[in-house]
Amino acid sequence: MGHAAPEGLRQRKKEQTRQTIERVILELVLERGFEDVTVEDVCAHCDISKKTFFNYYASKEAAVLGRRDAAPNAECVLAAMERSLAAAEATGAPWNYLDAIVEQMQSMFNVGEGREGIVLLRKEVFSKHPQLLFGTQRGGAVVQKAVSSAVSQFLERHPDQRRLRTRSESEETVVAASVAMNIMRTRAILSVHGDHVMTVEEARQLVVDFMTSTE
Repeated sequence: MGHAAPEGLRQRKKEQTRQTIERVILELVLERGFEDVTVEDVCAHCDISKKTFFNYYASKEAAVLGRRDAAPNAECVLAAMERSLAAAEATGAPWNYLDAIVEQMQSMFNVGEGREGIVLLRKEVFSKHPQLLFGTQRGGAVVQKAVSSAVSQFLERHPDQRRLRTRSESEETVVAASVAMNIMRTRAILSVHGDHVMTVEEARQLVVDFMTSTE
């Protein structure tokens, strides 16, 4: 019991520091643009060291997103797909591997999280700089590669889960990765401009409705 108060105090201070970093970087990006803001600028405004900054965030991009963890790699995505499939099979629930991919890749999706002021700042930043929702060009390529690799491995293990059975596995992998990226983009943009963060299912169904509409 004697350590509860100090530990609680440490946690509150950590959260205060995290909120300060996010608020400052969002304000600076709105003022200068993402490219003209450096980690050193953020540290100076927060009165913290670079070591402290990187204890909280892997990059300035992560701080803008409010993402506390690194973007999932292929192994993480594949593991998430396996867990999601196992859970669906245990309950008999309908399942779509695209949903599992998007959910895992956007587990860092923090548009609606944090204190209200930071949420509003983040939405304003993303409205003015929508490219930040998807990372740098290099970051986007890394994400696409991770998704493609995970899908390829998953379909090799679970050919019964294939959705384009008349096409080759490699073709399905390309289509799945591309569609997953589009669902992520749709979900992110509409969540920023809407009043709530869309669920993965809502975003996927919206894309499906658009593609199949004949009106």
